[in-house]
Amino acid sequence: MTARGTVSKGVEAGCLVFTPENASDGPWLLIGNTDGLSDGDTVTVRGSHRNDVATTCMQGMPFEVDQVLER
Repeated sequence: MTARGTVSKGVEAGCLVFTPENASDGPWLLIGNTDGLSDGDTVTVRGSHRNDVATTCMQGMPFEVDQVLER
């Protein structure tokens, strides 16, 4: 899946949340290849939702980023 949206800080330290531009199921919790992403970035990411992952971030559906396509 590929989506464009905005990255923001999560409520827990070190957590990144992604609000997709065209999805009603957001926000998503970004996991995986998130190096270089920070609060306020507008990016296009490729990856998949992960219902089998537990996190300490307490918000958003986990979305494992395979690749950041555009910043």
